[in-house]
Amino acid sequence: MISLSAKQPLFLQFKRNVLEELKKRNLKEGDKIPSENEFRRDFDISIRTVRRALLELEKDGVLVRCQGRGTFLKKLKPEKTASKIVGMLFSSMDIITRPSIADYLNGIEKSCEELNLRCRMYPVGRRFGDNGNLESLDRIVPLSDINGAVILSPLKREDILLLRKQNTAFVAVHKYHGFNVKVAATDYSEVASLAVNHLAGMGHKKIAFITGYSNPGNEAAVLVNDNLAEKASELAAELNISIDIKFSDHTEQSGYTAAMEVLNSGNPPTALFAIDESLTRGAANAIFDKELKIPEDVALLGSGNLRFSSINIPSRENGRNAIAMLNEIISGKQPEKCVVITHPELIVRSSTNFIRKK
Repeated sequence: MISLSAKQPLFLQFKRNVLEELKKRNLKEGDKIPSENEFRRDFDISIRTVRRALLELEKDGVLVRCQGRGTFLKKLKPEKTASKIVGMLFSSMDIITRPSIADYLNGIEKSCEELNLRCRMYPVGRRFGDNGNLESLDRIVPLSDINGAVILSPLKREDILLLRKQNTAFVAVHKYHGFNVKVAATDYSEVASLAVNHLAGMGHKKIAFITGYSNPGNEAAVLVNDNLAEKASELAAELNISIDIKFSDHTEQSGYTAAMEVLNSGNPPTALFAIDESLTRGAANAIFDKELKIPEDVALLGSGNLRFSSINIPSRENGRNAIAMLNEIISGKQPEKCVVITHPELIVRSSTNFIRKK
């Protein structure tokens, strides 16, 4: 039975159900199994969940797909494999819908496939800030079953200590105060520099930055958004311009709300920068709803594969770098670098291509 409240992702729950169903039907090697749509209808789940579960069973050697013919039983008992298992730790299933995180995961999965590693996804809850009594990490993630982990969402200090105590190899997106953590990420100070220097160079004196979560207290994780805000404020002082930092929850709605708030202020900015694709969409909608023109009234610098000027984050490359580092660690090697930093790219389009009078 599939439970939405269970900690295990839906596709892993359904994968177990598929195995049970195939056993009940007494299928033999070479028999055709039900179609994706039949599984979707019988179990009342999304086609995406069905496909992900069947793909996992194909990787396990249980199923084989034949284009134009269907999917067939290969061996009901999964083949034993020496493949190492990598756990991907993130706060919730919502986070993997963000384009940047989806790209990071794509890089992870491609590299795992090339290196004969297995991926497992573990939503561990938001583990920074005041979130009450969280379950111990080892009650959510079977640490003894994985060979290493990629940490996509920030963990608490006690989580890092537990991973160290259990000798679990890991690579993270964030740095951690007091810990020598191996990191594969982009330098968000460089993102801030590209954004500020570009917009200030176009004559903007008042800029709003719409970014993601900030560190809510004395947490171990050094959030990338904090690095961005710190560098932006530093450059604003040097250039004698004003930068208003707005933190958000990375949703399109929060991007809209933050942009509308600054645009409705008594002294609105002449330029907006949004750190990811969802926030950029929200900010653009706010500008349109205010019946303002881009870039004549408000310049818009965003991120992602949109039609606006953007700062692109090489998230897929970050994912590949994370697996390369982790594979060296779990293979008993010492990585050449403890921190692998990629560089963002500024792409200028018409949404910022307007020189303002000094």
